[in-house]
Amino acid sequence: MIDAGIKTGDLIIIKRQSTAEDGQIVVARLENNVTLKKYYKLETDKQIMLHPENEKYDDIVIKDCDIMGVAVKIIKDLWYMEC
Repeated sequence: MIDAGIKTGDLIIIKRQSTAEDGQIVVARLENNVTLKKYYKLETDKQIMLHPENEKYDDIVIKDCDIMGVAVKIIKDLWYMEC
């Protein structure tokens, strides 16, 4: 989610809910994995697109997923060194 301003070391505050609006950053469960992505509903195909906001990764297009919550805040350190 680097292109959304979320970087290593940032803390994300998540509001627990099971629905999302287009463009919201969500915590989504896909089978046994949990991911943080931008959520979009594709009306034409009745599918969902999870967009990674990082050009290194591809969009995930699926029929359905479990929304576990929506990101509401990012907490950043003023200084962070990756180890």
